[in-house]
Amino acid sequence: MSYTDTQIVPKRIAAKKNRAINISNTVEINGVLYSFSRVHILNGTVSVIVPEQFGEMTGKAAKLKYPSEHRPECIYTTDDGTVNIALDLLDYPLEKGQIEEKIREWKHAIKRVNPAYVFYTEKIEILDDAKIGYFDFKSYPLDQDLYNLVFISCIGGKLLAGTFNCPFAQYRDWKRLAIQMVLSIGGYSY
Repeated sequence: MSYTDTQIVPKRIAAKKNRAINISNTVEINGVLYSFSRVHILNGTVSVIVPEQFGEMTGKAAKLKYPSEHRPECIYTTDDGTVNIALDLLDYPLEKGQIEEKIREWKHAIKRVNPAYVFYTEKIEILDDAKIGYFDFKSYPLDQDLYNLVFISCIGGKLLAGTFNCPFAQYRDWKRLAIQMVLSIGGYSY
């Protein structure tokens, strides 16, 4: 099989771009440069790598974005509030061996309530002594379609739950980074 420069060059450019999409690099998305660093959250029990350009969402903005009284304790977001990562350490007992079952239960519950949602990946990652389960899907709120990544882990015998979301039009830029952020979660006393 013979390739011409017009076929090879675009493939090399795409491969180079894919290698650069990593939380250890500065990444450009929609004209904004994002660099990443580790933050300690939830009273210092958890750390996670997030974009330095994200700010912590508090007060009225958090109530508006997450109207339930059971909103996540820690929410990091872009200035315009369209890209978010949220985490909460729940007072719900969970052991490492229960993560597969729990992630399937959550996915099934979301599917049952919202059968039109499109689901993609479901995965369990084992990192050192930690286990993180996640799944992703496309949802259809009123203003724009969203890409969602839901994840759970176990920290100190409790359920660490979180979500990442962004406009679906940006999911190709954010998906790999979101998974890397989730896999960067460090907890004390797994």
